[in-house]
Amino acid sequence: MQGSCVWQTSLNFHFGDADSMKLLKTKEACRMMQVSAGFLMKLVREKKLKSYKLGRLRRFSFQDVLNYLTENIEK
Repeated sequence: MQGSCVWQTSLNFHFGDADSMKLLKTKEACRMMQVSAGFLMKLVREKKLKSYKLGRLRRFSFQDVLNYLTENIEK
């Protein structure tokens, strides 16, 4: 009788705080910041707010939006 060999692979990923990795759609970022899509894109063009292109889609980091809001609340 032949012995059988079973291979197991275990992967362990640690991503830290999942909320900081949340990506927002353009509409969600606009709603959160209470601005229009045009103004949001102006902020992106002026490099005041970072965005991420995923194919033809644009996404905004939840943490980046919060940082922008806290930095600009006094202005």
